Amino acid sequence: MTTARRHPSSPNVQGEIVIDLRKMVRLVEGMKVWELAQFAGTTVEAVVSRVVIAGNLPGVPEIRNRNVAPRRRGPEEKVAATVEASKESEPEPEVAREPEPELGRFLGRATRRELKVIVDRWVLGRVLVACEWNITHAANRLEVSRRMLRQRWAAVRRPAVGALMARLASSEPVRGILAGPSLAELLERRATHREIHREIDRWVVRITLAAEGGNVTQAAKNLGTTRRALRGIRDSKAQGS
Repeated sequence: MTTARRHPSSPNVQGEIVIDLRKMVRLVEGMKVWELAQFAGTTVEAVVSRVVIAGNLPGVPEIRNRNVAPRRRGPEEKVAATVEASKESEPEPEVAREPEPELGRFLGRATRRELKVIVDRWVLGRVLVACEWNITHAANRLEVSRRMLRQRWAAVRRPAVGALMARLASSEPVRGILAGPSLAELLERRATHREIHREIDRWVVRITLAAEGGNVTQAAKNLGTTRRALRGIRDSKAQGS
């Protein structure tokens, strides 16, 4: 069962051995992976690594070795990543000194997600200033993880968020909408991050449903959320939870 022959004048010569590719293909095309590995004198892992992963075959999704732990970034890489991210964010002191947003002016023009971002931008900034920029103390005060606090604080300082707030603040408020809950009063009552957003959500849903005559579908559409999420907020309010 040889698939090689001596042919010094052939253009496919490798040294003095010529490989008949057609016969080789016919030989291995019906083999299973373990049979191919045995035929090649290697292991199944080596065949998969050589053919599938290193070969980057079309139509084959990227395969990662789950046994290899991800490489941890060193201190220099972490500092570089932080510096690079800060270039795309607004300065922390300036954001933290912004006046409290008038939520009543924003409601009717901003989605529920946008309102959450606006609330986080002011609340996180005030808590960080009160805690003298100590991430651990601020996270404990709001009852969130330090990782979540860092991620949210970086997200709300993006220039797009500042532009959104400026656009909403310059627009005329929707008639009939009263001022929303005071974020400053909520912080004075030592409300947690979850409690603050729960209070805002209840107010937003109550006002929006009233404006739409109780129409859940239209209210959810106006807030850019789902009917299920809106009903969940409404029902939790009714239950007093």
